Amino acid sequence: MRLSIRSKLIAYAFFIAFLVGGGISVYSIYIGHERLMRKFEQNSRHITGLLAATIFDDLYFSNLQALRLLVHTTARRIQGFGSVDHERR
Repeated sequence: MRLSIRSKLIAYAFFIAFLVGGGISVYSIYIGHERLMRKFEQNSRHITGLLAATIFDDLYFSNLQALRLLVHTTARRIQGFGSVDHERR
């Protein structure tokens, strides 16, 4: 069975539309992933900078009591978020 030229052109048009749509989808997913990873890195660097600025003076002046208090309150806050083991191991 031979396909007419009309059927071939319609199939070709659908194939091209599918190919272009798939390419755009893959590219947009890739760009979204890159943007998400860049934002995650920026946020991580910001949090690290805040933590470093918070504990720098206490470390520099060897204020161990303030460091212990900071570690204790931070650990309690983390437990409040539920990210710690529920069995308290």
